[in-house]
Amino acid sequence: MAGQKVEMDYPVVQSTAQGFRQQSDVILGVGKAAVAIFTLLEASAFWNPPMAQFYGRCKTAVDKKSKELSDTLKEFGSDLDSAVTDHKSGDTSGKSYFGKG
Repeated sequence: MAGQKVEMDYPVVQSTAQGFRQQSDVILGVGKAAVAIFTLLEASAFWNPPMAQFYGRCKTAVDKKSKELSDTLKEFGSDLDSAVTDHKSGDTSGKSYFGKG
């Protein structure tokens, strides 16, 4: 690898990191809306208990998955921020942030 040069367009990488954080917020909002809908459906299914149980399981799954995806997107944003900081200080290996999660 002698003689290779690693370049990074800082504003583009920082913008991408910000995009990941924004998408994380969107996913949390969509998840909360879906949980609210499933809660309403669960409450309105008193005449059909099996459907209430189904809605409850869906609500739990959507809540869990939206939080997991949100956390992953935040981690991507954080990794990119770390990449910019490390690259500016001369570390071009990426070993300190990628693949830790």
